[in-house]
Amino acid sequence: MCYELTSVVIDLAPKQVRVNSVKYKCSFLKRIASGYPLGRVEQPEEVAKAIAFLGNSESSLSTGVLLELDAGVHLFATNYE
Repeated sequence: MCYELTSVVIDLAPKQVRVNSVKYKCSFLKRIASGYPLGRVEQPEEVAKAIAFLGNSESSLSTGVLLELDAGVHLFATNYE
């Protein structure tokens, strides 16, 4: 989790405000997607579903989550941003 997210979570959690984040690569990276563990990059609908999940009551216990939608790239990258 990034420091900025941590700070906001700590400030807002006592007020029962959940703060989550979604990190994803842009679809223009399709040309290198074969190097991704899943062999593809995210589709806009997949990102939207993840955001919707974090924003609804099914994830009511989640706060401070940094959900990485990167087809597994973060597992191998040492300087992943």
